[in-house]
Amino acid sequence: GENEIEEILAAVRELKSRTELVVVIGIGGSYLGAKAVLEALDEHAGLSGSRKVVFAGHHLSEDYYVQFFNTCTTRYLVFV
Repeated sequence: GENEIEEILAAVRELKSRTELVVVIGIGGSYLGAKAVLEALDEHAGLSGSRKVVFAGHHLSEDYYVQFFNTCTTRYLVFV
């Protein structure tokens, strides 16, 4: 019910206050669910644009991931 939604939104606000970059990793279309939820929560909670989200997983190349993770220089990084 509404209590669960408020708990989820509170968790989103807490994560966003402590995070500069969120990396969502999914091969193929498996990251699309996370993308949809993030977009819905942003719109519902009025939190759009408060942090950067990067979607990874559309490449399986080891070289891609080495280069990708070398560009993640922030200390406030979360992997989903």
